[in-house]
Amino acid sequence: MHPTLTERVAARLRDVWAACWAAGSMLTVVPWPAAPESLPPERRARSLACYPAIGLGLGLGLWAFARVASILLGPTMAGWLLAPLLALLTGGFHLDGLMDAADGLFGGHTPEERLRIMRDERVGAFGVTAALVVFGTKMAALGTGVPWQALLLAPMWARWAAVWAVVRYPYAREQGLGHGLKAYSRPRDLAFATGFAVVVSLLLAPGWAFGLITLLLVHLFVYGLGERVPGLTGDLYGALIEIVETVLWVLAHSPLLW
Repeated sequence: MHPTLTERVAARLRDVWAACWAAGSMLTVVPWPAAPESLPPERRARSLACYPAIGLGLGLGLWAFARVASILLGPTMAGWLLAPLLALLTGGFHLDGLMDAADGLFGGHTPEERLRIMRDERVGAFGVTAALVVFGTKMAALGTGVPWQALLLAPMWARWAAVWAVVRYPYAREQGLGHGLKAYSRPRDLAFATGFAVVVSLLLAPGWAFGLITLLLVHLFVYGLGERVPGLTGDLYGALIEIVETVLWVLAHSPLLW
């Protein structure tokens, strides 16, 4: 017996919710109302399509906090607190990836050694320096005020960058958190994520410029890696998110974007 239209729609909505839950639980520490059944890797990879939506949600949270904190503490202090708030909302997940990536890329001498260092739980001088530079730059950019659209667009496009990287570029390991995403990723996941980000950007005109800058940053990031590693890793995805987010907030101060 074939499923009815209502049953098909309900099944699709369950799939969408499961994908969004998987994306939200991976990218944030925000409690979700209900967890779906245990997702196999191929279904968990569908969460890639929801990454920009999660980024937009984080941006909305930052915007709402900034509105309230500006009244209570003033706009400058409110802006300074946005970077720590984002780190709390994400559990420092991407910042941890940035530190591991910096230690591996600058501390190793061969591709294999760089990958090995990235897996080391200890943080070295390169990692600490990278975190301080990125976090400090974010605080400076946000503390001096950015247009409200930038609060929404930067987190969204930064997570879109990770989707592009997962789908378009090879993975360096045969295991790891990002391996399942890469193994079961589909071009349609990237297409859906891109469509969502583009529509939101057009509604928040001139947000389209953020998309073009993000695409350029992804290519520069991968080109900069060169042959230092045989492919991308989960740590490098996190580093990419942090770098794109930071650069977009810095460039948001340019009158050329507005």
